[in-house]
Amino acid sequence: MIKQLTRYSTSYPKTTILIIALLTAHFFIYLPNLQQEEDPWAIIPSQHPVKNYYYEIKEIIDVEKGPEKIYLGGTPVLWVEENILSNEGFSLLVPIVIMVIVLLLFLSFRNFQGVYVPLCVVFMSVVWSLGCMSILNVKLSIVGNTIAVILIAIGTADAIHILAHYYDQLKKGINKIEALNNTMNRLAMPIVMTSITTMVGFCSLVTSKIPMIREFGVFTAIGIFSAMIFSLTLIPAVLSLSKGPPYRKTSVLITTRPTRSIFINWGKIIEKRKWLAIALIIIIIGFAGHSTSRTIIEYSPKTFYKKSNDVRKAQDFFEENFAGATELDLILRTNEDDSFKKPGILKKLNELQEKIESNNHVGKVVSVVDYVKRMNYVMHDEDLQYNRLPQTIEPVKT
Repeated sequence: MIKQLTRYSTSYPKTTILIIALLTAHFFIYLPNLQQEEDPWAIIPSQHPVKNYYYEIKEIIDVEKGPEKIYLGGTPVLWVEENILSNEGFSLLVPIVIMVIVLLLFLSFRNFQGVYVPLCVVFMSVVWSLGCMSILNVKLSIVGNTIAVILIAIGTADAIHILAHYYDQLKKGINKIEALNNTMNRLAMPIVMTSITTMVGFCSLVTSKIPMIREFGVFTAIGIFSAMIFSLTLIPAVLSLSKGPPYRKTSVLITTRPTRSIFINWGKIIEKRKWLAIALIIIIIGFAGHSTSRTIIEYSPKTFYKKSNDVRKAQDFFEENFAGATELDLILRTNEDDSFKKPGILKKLNELQEKIESNNHVGKVVSVVDYVKRMNYVMHDEDLQYNRLPQTIEPVKT
């Protein structure tokens, strides 16, 4: 098995493989490096070399493994597995969201028109958003994978407002064209204002230093803008050309729907006890603000998986027995040649390394300082007093 894994390692020069056989009959297979030009948060194409490499290694392990326990981990493993998890979630979440939206629309309007009109708006807004990503050659990231779900949820709001007001007008006995004109005259500006404020909220994400967060904000805002345009143009056009649901003429709007009566009664209670409601809201806001200040911001990829998952088991094993399985490369450059051979520079680098190692979240730090110390120690017959950086530049040059 080790020979076959080594052969695959040489097939991908930018991805190295480290295999350690422990005395406890455990195999630790660590894939430490990714191709640097790749975006680790982009959705991986099905034929991507790293993904193929990962599946080939898993196939070798499944075929060749014996009684020993094998752990496969490293940044590429997390990269591929997170993409797989994201794609599975997307393929499952979108149909669920659509089914829930369809059910709620049908229960709200009780007619086919009240279902397909909002769905047309959100589907076209999703096409606009993802289409702009394709035109601008922006890759769909793990965060961007949620854009469609968000647009489906948010994009139906304007359509629901328009249809609800339009149907209320029809219930009063107003003809279709006049009902549509009344609806758009009353709701056009509120729809524009609510859409703009929502777009501004998502556009504020462009201040983030993380590219995938910026892209998520921009293209979600584009989808919301397109939903607004379709709500103000497509919906009136469809309603004017299609026959509205039959409603009996009544002098006042009368409905027996329990949800509306609940909200009406709730509104009456709030109106009678205004100051109590305001005090209650202030208490809730204060409690929420206090809780928000205690929020801990942390990102740990292994928490995406259950403790019984092989990826989680591998990560836990590496953290317990080694320095971890997630690495960060820090590259330093200078304008002068051979600067890192100077003892003064090496001393500063050693101080930086010690400061990084003092962080409890860092398992191990390796730099050129370790190699220089080791060479100085070996070149002086492993005398312990030379297990340090050289004092002059000559030993470093040699």
